[in-house]
Amino acid sequence: ASLREARAGREASGKAARAAQDLATLAIHRRQIGDADGAATALSAAADDLGASLHGRVDGSDEEPTFSTAAQQLIAAETFDAFLRTGTLGARPSSTYTDEEWLGGLIAATHEVGRYAGLAATAGDVRSVEGAAAVVGALHEGLMNFDFRNGSLRRGFDSVKYVERRLEDTLYELKLFPPPPPAAGDASAAEAASAGTAVAPLALVDGAGLDAARAAYATLDAAREEVIKKCRE
Repeated sequence: ASLREARAGREASGKAARAAQDLATLAIHRRQIGDADGAATALSAAADDLGASLHGRVDGSDEEPTFSTAAQQLIAAETFDAFLRTGTLGARPSSTYTDEEWLGGLIAATHEVGRYAGLAATAGDVRSVEGAAAVVGALHEGLMNFDFRNGSLRRGFDSVKYVERRLEDTLYELKLFPPPPPAAGDASAAEAASAGTAVAPLALVDGAGLDAARAAYATLDAAREEVIKKCRE
């Protein structure tokens, strides 16, 4: 009976994690279309579902990838929301998440920032594109200090470079063909998104959080190399 109960608990936790992922995706969509209230509601529900799922989280279990994917999507949604509110990528969330989940969520958020900037560019909103380029560039700079080796985070890091390049190209085109000034009363997320451009680059991301994650990765790499060395001896 105890085994069945444990399995049922893990399955319920996995279901809650999948619900959290869907809600986080909905929150991102709501934010992209300008529905801040709808996004806030979805984010809150996603956080509640993921919190419930974490009670049954067991490292190495069959449901672990489900938890990790949901966590990264929720982090991406929260990070994108922080960008639109503050012009930064925000601070690292609770220590409930692993370094890999946090970094994966940050990377996913840059793609949402890039999509937002693409729409802003078509509307002639140069300030929002500048704000987007600033935060993506700051994250790229912070991630350059990591040795990701081969893996999902390495591919994610490479994708951040492409987002940064697209934003640079977009800004160049906007400077070549400047759009007309926005109409009065067209205040949007541009105010917050561009606010960070006047801040030092590393202030746009959680520099202390990135440093701590990088140190943890370096420690793991050193331990891995030591094991490999002993196996060869």
